[in-house]
Amino acid sequence: MVYQFKVQLKNISKPPVWRKIIIPADFTFQRFHDVIQTVFG
Repeated sequence: MVYQFKVQLKNISKPPVWRKIIIPADFTFQRFHDVIQTVFG
């Protein structure tokens, strides 16, 4: 099983900055955090 998230940066709207992230269900919150940090550079 996997989960899909849309993560958008707050207070940035022109243009909105967001990423679609698909992660395995067994990811820890730490790994999820690391993925978010990576995809936003």
